[in-house]
Amino acid sequence: MLPKDASRLRMQAWLKRQIVQLLPGFQGRVHLCSARTGEGVEELIRRIETWRNERDVFVIGCTNVGKSQLVNALTHQ
Repeated sequence: MLPKDASRLRMQAWLKRQIVQLLPGFQGRVHLCSARTGEGVEELIRRIETWRNERDVFVIGCTNVGKSQLVNALTHQ
């Protein structure tokens, strides 16, 4: 859903700022990926395993952006 000329690093930084505004004190990490194309999904799985430390992992997003598709991609790798 990002413009082709969007910088992934700038988008990650912007997204994290938006989350911090909604959830002050947010200490989580942001990872961009596409369940539709598979881009970044394997890396996300590796990062989740590294970051998780027995804590919960949340998938958040607006309605109809593909959260369920992402969870399905994560569980079927």
